[in-house]
Amino acid sequence: MKFTGLRTRLPVLLALAALMVVAGTVVTPHNLAVAQERPSSISGTVINGTDGAEVPDDLEVVLITINEETGQAVDQETKTVDADGRFSFDGLSNESGQRYTLAADAGAYVPSVNLANVEDWSSVELTIYEEMTSFDDISFISYAMIVPSIDPRTRTLGVLTVVTLLNSGDRVLVTDPSSPDVTGFDLLRFNLPENYSELEIESDLPPGNVMEINTGFALTNPVPPGEHSVLMNYIQQYEGDALSFPLRLPYGAETVRIMMPEAIGSVSGANLTETGTAPIGESSYKVFEGTGYERDSQVNVEFDGLPGPTLIQSTGDWFSGRSYITALVWTAGAAMLAMLAFALYTNRRKPSPSTESDGLPTDAEETLPHNGAGERVRLIQEIADLDEQHEAGEIGDDDYAERRDLLKRRVLGLRASDPGSPAS
Repeated sequence: MKFTGLRTRLPVLLALAALMVVAGTVVTPHNLAVAQERPSSISGTVINGTDGAEVPDDLEVVLITINEETGQAVDQETKTVDADGRFSFDGLSNESGQRYTLAADAGAYVPSVNLANVEDWSSVELTIYEEMTSFDDISFISYAMIVPSIDPRTRTLGVLTVVTLLNSGDRVLVTDPSSPDVTGFDLLRFNLPENYSELEIESDLPPGNVMEINTGFALTNPVPPGEHSVLMNYIQQYEGDALSFPLRLPYGAETVRIMMPEAIGSVSGANLTETGTAPIGESSYKVFEGTGYERDSQVNVEFDGLPGPTLIQSTGDWFSGRSYITALVWTAGAAMLAMLAFALYTNRRKPSPSTESDGLPTDAEETLPHNGAGERVRLIQEIADLDEQHEAGEIGDDDYAERRDLLKRRVLGLRASDPGSPAS
């Protein structure tokens, strides 16, 4: 799955870059060409990186010719290594628009080298490893998460995460996803919060597949010795102003870092403390960090103080939904009931000739039911206008709070005095 970022916005890309710096991860473009005069031959050696293991006698090395414009393989040549693991390819074409990749056919893990990144084509090395299925040597060096995008209207977070993992052994971790006995526990697994969507993943691991599991996803990619990075982004829904994320760390973690916009929300969890702020573009992010998490531990991360929609946004969403139609029907019905009640009331209080004044009894003005619907609509509109002015920075916080509280009390006062007003 290709990692494309959230809507590919510049702030998100800046956030990703900063997150990878915080996570201690450096990504080098795979197609970074080294300026060179391309030779007509290639030679090198296959090495077995597992202690005490040897290179198989029948191991084959494949030279693949790739069309740079299409990215497709257009030719390949295969050689078997000699007793010392050496190989060579001669008579290479110097045709422009082509590049070469070397790969060793070593089983589930196929090490490869993009020769565009190699200066010396006379001593290329390919390292193979013996296989293992145990996760004992697998650990997380860093789990770094950032929230660069928040939509209060829909209560949605955009989340970017970079996991730096380590295979500290000298064997390559491989799994067989076709085996009927394989479960999520037999794969490299990562958990996610509930109600996530639009998950996108990329890693620098050898090719593999993504498998959905109950707690998130798992990878079938081989994991050779050394450090590797897994990048993920997704959309996350939350309710109210909070989100709970039971972050499971099956391989432990030296460091967990979570970054939130400085003016929005807070984060808490086992051993997590706020360590300062980090600037990203024109924004500043609070950094929450914890260290020393054991294998199979869980950090119950709590996000609090998340924003919700303003009154204007809520009103807009309300008018665009089915609830608006339902409310119109209810209001029409209530109005008809009010008119009926008023007719019954006036019929019971027939005016006497001695008390009539312009067709109404003088005391009727005091006893008629008070209809404050129009006044409530006007006051609510004033509150909406006030919210909009405050969001635009035209009104200070103190003045805004005082005026909004006054308008709110007036609305509540109308409701309390209006017998026809629906209960709050």
